[in-house]
Amino acid sequence: MGALARAGGHRRGRDPRDHDGSGPGGERCLGPLPLRGRRAPGAGVAGRRAPDPHHRHHARADRRVRADLVLAERWQVARYLAQSTTATWDASKPPASPDRRTAVVVGTGAMGAAIAGTLATLGYRVVGLSRTGRPARAFDAVLPLAQAFDATSPEPTTSRAPSPTEQVFDTAQADVLVLALPHTPQTDGLITPRLLRAFERVHLVNIGRGSAVRTATLLDALDSGRVRHATLDVVEREPLEASSPLWRRPDVTITPHVSGLTLPSDVVAGLDAALTAIRAGARPESAVARDRGY
Repeated sequence: MGALARAGGHRRGRDPRDHDGSGPGGERCLGPLPLRGRRAPGAGVAGRRAPDPHHRHHARADRRVRADLVLAERWQVARYLAQSTTATWDASKPPASPDRRTAVVVGTGAMGAAIAGTLATLGYRVVGLSRTGRPARAFDAVLPLAQAFDATSPEPTTSRAPSPTEQVFDTAQADVLVLALPHTPQTDGLITPRLLRAFERVHLVNIGRGSAVRTATLLDALDSGRVRHATLDVVEREPLEASSPLWRRPDVTITPHVSGLTLPSDVVAGLDAALTAIRAGARPESAVARDRGY
C-alpha cells in the first residue's frame, strides 16, 4: 500500500526560487558569480568531475516536455501502430481514462516542474518528491524523498491513521511515476526495488538520467506488475545495446534521449540570461552548484 507523509498544498506556476534535484537554488542566489563558474553544454568544473548539464541548462527546452510520453501509453499507441502494419481492425479493450488521478514526480527542479505542468493539464494531482521537500509552485504538494521512502524505516503502510497535520500520500493510487533527476552520487540507483514495491501498476517515465534506476530493478518491477509500463528516454547505459531485454518487451517504450532537446535559440537565451544576471550582481539560474555536481 501507499506511504504516509506530510505535505502541503502549493500554488502552481513557475517560481525562480523553486529548487531541488535540478532547479535554481534559492538559498544560493547570493553575490556575483565569475563567468568561469557558469556552465555551458558539456562544461566541467575545475577540480571536479563534469557536472550534469542536462537539467538547469535544459530548463528552457524542458518547458516543451510533451504530454505524448504519458498519452502514448494511455491511448495504446504502440498497439494500434502494430495493428496498422498488419491491417488489423481490433476494437476490443479500447483506451480508457485512468481511474487514478495522482502523478508522482521525483525531482522538482526545472525539468520536474515542466513535466508537472504537463501532467496538470492532463487532469492529474501532481506530487513532487525532492531532497528537501521545499514547496514548489508547479506541484500540488512536495514531500521530502527520505520521508516518503526512508530506506531505514519499515515498508510503506497505511495501517495507522494520519494525524490532523498529515496528508495521506498513497502511492498505490499513483497512475504515473516520473523520474526527473540529474546524475549525482546521491541519485545513482536512488530508485530502489523497495521504493518501486510501494507502487501498484504505475506507468514509470524516466526523462532524467538512466543511472537513477538499475535495469535489473526495472525489469523486476515490470515482471511483478508494480510497473505496468516503462517509457524510457534515458537508460543506464547509452546507447542501449541491441542485446538488452528492454528492446523486446511490449511493456517498455524506448526513445533515444530526445525528450528535452536544446535548440540553438535556447543556448543563446540561456547565455543572455546568465550574462544579464552577472552584470546585475546576481547568481544565474544556470550556475553550477559545485558541492552537488550540477
